[in-house]
Amino acid sequence: MIRINLLGETRPKAVRESRAARKRLCKLCFFIVALAFSGGLLAIHTGRMDKEDKQVLARIQRQKGEKTRSNSSSSRWITLKSKKLSSSREFR
Repeated sequence: MIRINLLGETRPKAVRESRAARKRLCKLCFFIVALAFSGGLLAIHTGRMDKEDKQVLARIQRQKGEKTRSNSSSSRWITLKSKKLSSSREFR
């Protein structure tokens, strides 16, 4: 079917928003929010692990400083535990 403009006026063009652009913007916003959320969780987890690591090392130092009359196996365990912790800190 052919349309004929008998009035001689130009038709205004319909202005549409691009759906593809809106979808891309929505996906980008979701990605940024998800990235920020996961980064925050990772920072909190790392902070807690560092705090726990410092507490364990302080406890080991306190136990090494004390001259207890315990059996040699417990002092051996403390030595092995401190070596394990010090070697794990090298890879951080």
